[in-house]
Amino acid sequence: MLPCELSYKLNQHMNREFRCAGTCIARSSWLLDTDHDDIAYFFRVLAQSSITRTIKFYNFLSKCQEIPFINPDISVTDKNELSLPVIINELLLDFQIRNENISAIEKIAAKRSNIKTSLFIANIRVLYRDEAQLLLSTIETHRLKENTVIM
Repeated sequence: MLPCELSYKLNQHMNREFRCAGTCIARSSWLLDTDHDDIAYFFRVLAQSSITRTIKFYNFLSKCQEIPFINPDISVTDKNELSLPVIINELLLDFQIRNENISAIEKIAAKRSNIKTSLFIANIRVLYRDEAQLLLSTIETHRLKENTVIM
């Protein structure tokens, strides 16, 4: 079993990944409707990556005799408030928050000398580096830099 604080943070992060996947799918649909097909495909790839990470967190928590809980509530911005700059900045902010959460989990695992969680997070970090590369290449390829506030 994991220390309560770690279990809570891991479950919380798993839900953030799940929310990210749902948001990416919703954004992909909006982008398809507004004829941004290439960027819509990119959002589908991000959604798949987030679902993969959600499953990895779920499996890790289960193997540690924890009971993962997925919250199905996914809040989405009103379609009338959407624009490409809003979507890109929302995505970058979410990526930043998820990385900060991973760092917090990493610190707690180190403080508690929880090697199993530390190794899990080290393996998950690779997936975030891949996502960062995908984000950067997409922003550069589609010349979206001028649409971003966070960089």
